[in-house]
Amino acid sequence: MVSSLGLPMVAQTLSPQQFIHWCLQGRWNLQRLHWLQVYVHKQLSREVQNPKSFWQAVYQLAQQENLLPLLYGILRHRDILPPEVEQAFSAAYYSNACRNSLLLRELTIVLQSFRQRGIPVLVMKGAALAEVVYKDIALRPMSDLDLLIQSSQLPQARCALMDLGYALTGMELHTGYTEEFRSEETWCKSGVIPVAIDLHWGLLNRLYYQQRLPLDWLWATAQPIQVEQTPALTFGTNAQILYLSAHLLLHHDGKGWLWFQDIAEIIALNPDMNWAEIFHQAAAYDLVTPLQRVLTTLVHQWHVPIPASILDQLAQIKPSPAEAHVIRYLETGHLGLRLRLFLADLLGATNWRQRLRFAWNTLFPTRAYMQQRYRIPKALPIWLYYPYRWLRAFRP
Repeated sequence: MVSSLGLPMVAQTLSPQQFIHWCLQGRWNLQRLHWLQVYVHKQLSREVQNPKSFWQAVYQLAQQENLLPLLYGILRHRDILPPEVEQAFSAAYYSNACRNSLLLRELTIVLQSFRQRGIPVLVMKGAALAEVVYKDIALRPMSDLDLLIQSSQLPQARCALMDLGYALTGMELHTGYTEEFRSEETWCKSGVIPVAIDLHWGLLNRLYYQQRLPLDWLWATAQPIQVEQTPALTFGTNAQILYLSAHLLLHHDGKGWLWFQDIAEIIALNPDMNWAEIFHQAAAYDLVTPLQRVLTTLVHQWHVPIPASILDQLAQIKPSPAEAHVIRYLETGHLGLRLRLFLADLLGATNWRQRLRFAWNTLFPTRAYMQQRYRIPKALPIWLYYPYRWLRAFRP
């Protein structure tokens, strides 16, 4: 049902959250933007007690969700935002354009170095999405650059980054801990803007998936892209949907509008997606739950054009007992997040020996790590700080 103003009856009064959702949907549904224009000019001042506070709330929420550049790209010159609000959105857009230009330029240098050393690499997340999906590098903010390599190439990749002036951040809990129990590490370099590179050799950071999730399909279905005229590879469309859904649920607890928007954009751009292959790989990789949760949210809140029959097919796929067990640990509400992750990783170990090694390394890091992490004076005994570490890390 549509009102006399051309607005759906359910949207007679929009909250800041609904306003932003409608803006985001305007990327694939221009009618949403027409309705917003009508709403702003004919209803907002009557139905919202304080329009100025409404726009402040829109700005603050968009800033919190890292959506200011994208919203400016959607709304600019559409006579929807007040001039002063559009100017603030514009500043975020052009600032992000400058930052992303510098980041992508640095990425080309890294890619060329890897290529010279014969290191295959896949560009992940924002660096791949900005040009390929959003078609404008200014729209998609990037906090860092994410690259996926094969685990056998890790020593060569580390040497390449060191030669380019990057330094590994932080300190390992124990020698070899990162390679055995994690799937990524962060390298940083100072400059006009600091650059952080997350170097991945596994798809997900949870131990269960590191040990059981083969990457052959991701490499076999990779697609060529151009990063500032430099050839590169990124995930194929189907792999991208599966990975981003898993990353959103397992790494970000299903929170973050920008992550949802990434997946929505890919689906809207590819109406003829091979859902059968995505569902098959989700079951094979034990990633059914993330796909079910994320796609359901995208349909009901983002109104992404996914046929109901596709959601019905997905709902009929049952997660394996092992996947259900891992998800259950990750979502145990009365436990703190870090404790949930710790227990999920314990469950993910392949045997009791590895499980004990993981627990010992996590609970009792080296003296050097403890002194750096907690700034312990040399005069104090290290063992006094281990209970402090546990209480601090595992509190609800």
